[in-house]
Amino acid sequence: MSLGLSHMLAPIAAISAGAIASYAGVGWIKLPTDGYWWYVSLAIVVVALDLYKYTYHRLQHAIPFLRAMHSFHHSANGVTFITGGRHFWFERVLSDAFLPIMAILFRVPPDMAIAVGFIFFIPDTCAHLNVRIPLGRFVTWVNNPQWHRIHHSIHPEHRDKNFAAFFPLLDILFGTAWVPKPDEYPATGLVPAERVDIINSVACIVCSALILGGLGATVHAQTPSNCKEPRAGTSRVPMLSPPLANVVTGKGRLQFYSAPNLHCPISGVFVIPNDELVACAQTNDGWSSVMYLNRGMGNDVSGWVRSARLKVTGTIAPK
Repeated sequence: MSLGLSHMLAPIAAISAGAIASYAGVGWIKLPTDGYWWYVSLAIVVVALDLYKYTYHRLQHAIPFLRAMHSFHHSANGVTFITGGRHFWFERVLSDAFLPIMAILFRVPPDMAIAVGFIFFIPDTCAHLNVRIPLGRFVTWVNNPQWHRIHHSIHPEHRDKNFAAFFPLLDILFGTAWVPKPDEYPATGLVPAERVDIINSVACIVCSALILGGLGATVHAQTPSNCKEPRAGTSRVPMLSPPLANVVTGKGRLQFYSAPNLHCPISGVFVIPNDELVACAQTNDGWSSVMYLNRGMGNDVSGWVRSARLKVTGTIAPK
């Protein structure tokens, strides 16, 4: 349905873009294309287009009505190749109809336009692949599945990070970079879950699957709504021996959860900066099983919190 509406409105978008470009003028900058200058011009267009994509992506997260549409893309719990084409139908129409900036700025020959499209296809589209490719220090060189997965993460600390379509350097320069650790592959989706049009969602996935099925795209769904507490002492949740004394850092409340999952908050249970917690176990993806000793009330509270807000102050020795 989304793809169908986008294609139906494509002629109207083209007319609108043409009218705007005609009014503003087309190809303000004529880039040299003779000999080696063709490659220099290609690099200029790639950098300019990446900056445009980065800026527009930032606007999609900052302006409420654009964010509402863009949330459809982020609502996918499983980031896959298909997710790259899973957008609300009016998003593409809007960008094509009213933002023909590249056509206004540059006079790009057809062969260069094809080359630019291919260059962006690999990192931008394939960044949604559900694969783990260890890139080490090269993870900040070009957009890749791990870098962009942070952008789709459900964790609060990853919110509005890693916008770049091609060069992560833009995120670094503009302060939106989160350099992932080698084993950092967070769960994805929206928190709290935002209701989307199910018919539109299913239709979009089916249409995308039909178009991209020949490329072998597969969906690996994730289910982040399991609130069953994991068993401590396993390889995923190793015990801390001895338990660690911690103090809460950062700003604002630190929410308690019944399981290491952002979908499982314990209503009304939280601690604040400088509160002291005892950590008994820790997961590999940044959660700590803790106990809060309420000396004033004489009762203890146990639960899961995000490890990033904890600072170790010592160990708890047995009495």
